[in-house]
Amino acid sequence: MIIKKSLTFMEIVVSAMILASALAGLLASFVAVRRAVLRTDTRLAAYNLARQVLEDLYKDVDQATWDSGPLRIASNVPVGTVTIPPENIAYDLTYDVSGVAGQDYREVTVRVRYPEN
Repeated sequence: MIIKKSLTFMEIVVSAMILASALAGLLASFVAVRRAVLRTDTRLAAYNLARQVLEDLYKDVDQATWDSGPLRIASNVPVGTVTIPPENIAYDLTYDVSGVAGQDYREVTVRVRYPEN
């Protein structure tokens, strides 16, 4: 008696369903990781823009223009809006300058607003 070993149609369908569910899970993890990377890139760009604003203000530290230049005590001073490709996210930059009680220096707070993803 000769017995042939072969796969039945039902075994092939079940194995295809198992493979499809595994690939769907893998694809979902890629999408989630891509979203997390985009959020991280957006936040990193915001940090770098804030640092650039502070570096530009550092160049303006001068006792002669202490009360009339960009480091005069003020709040919500607009810097502008920067759009960074490839996602074309618009970052709105402002800063506040305040005096520190009992000290002869200024405290600068940079605010970067951008849409959360």
